[in-house]
Amino acid sequence: MDQSEIAAAAEEFEAAQARGEHFPRAWFDRLTLDDAYRILLARIAHRQRQGARRIGWKIGLTATAIQQQLGVHEPVFGCLLAEGLVNSGHIFRRDALIEPAFENELCIVLDRDLPPGATYADVAVGIIQVDTAFKIIKTLSKRAGQLALALADNGE
Repeated sequence: MDQSEIAAAAEEFEAAQARGEHFPRAWFDRLTLDDAYRILLARIAHRQRQGARRIGWKIGLTATAIQQQLGVHEPVFGCLLAEGLVNSGHIFRRDALIEPAFENELCIVLDRDLPPGATYADVAVGIIQVDTAFKIIKTLSKRAGQLALALADNGE
């Protein structure tokens, strides 16, 4: 996909989300992982222009067994935005979530963004806090075989 196609796809994903449609069916089996990441990054940039603040990244598929199950060879990432933080006091209604489940997580807080190619030592020095956490996720059934689609839809 060229840049104009990525921009158009990002707009379509945003419009689908506004309608409450996640994993838009129109995009099933149409994306490569590279295109999915490019769409995701375009969506993040769009949301930041709208005032959202990126507060971190989420890393998924870190377990080899899960990577093998989904046919990938490396972890994947998504973006954490300040919108919708649990600290807001928001109460999640189960029927408003998409096939919810939860995962235990570690929340690693860094004092700054790290550049590509950062070493383990760079990361270790940048860590200022490690917390236990959990995240509410959409279960795998909606994205089975559609990893690229899930990534373009921000990973979960």
